[in-house]
Amino acid sequence: MLAFHVMRLPAFTVSLALALSTAACAHATPPAAATSTSTRVPDPPPLAVTYRILRSVDGDGVLLSGRMDIGIHDDGRVQAIASHGAGEEQLEVTVRPEDDGTLVARVRYEERGQDGVSIKWAPAMRIARGTPARAEVTGAGWARAVELTVQ
Repeated sequence: MLAFHVMRLPAFTVSLALALSTAACAHATPPAAATSTSTRVPDPPPLAVTYRILRSVDGDGVLLSGRMDIGIHDDGRVQAIASHGAGEEQLEVTVRPEDDGTLVARVRYEERGQDGVSIKWAPAMRIARGTPARAEVTGAGWARAVELTVQ
């Protein structure tokens, strides 16, 4: 037969042993958190879109020009009207950023000349930062071009 020997310890010793074992469990060091190697890439700076409407064939020159600033995630829109004599040019440009970093520009241009000739034109263009884009339209004795550049 096996005999067990029970030793009676003072209550203080038992309490101290329990406290130390509990404290040892409570102060266990948690495993190190996994570190992420991927960092958030900052957004590119805002964009500036410059535009020019050019006349050729019947006299070269800039009819309308300007610049608009847009955020990388924002749409941009500009409207410009120029009057001279009995003629008038109206330009509307909207620009929408795409996920691939390019922009899609939609241009609406209307011109009414002094001689009563009317031009209505609405090209759509895909443009990239730093690369000028150009669209042209021609008619009997006239030609127009729109140039867009994203900076």
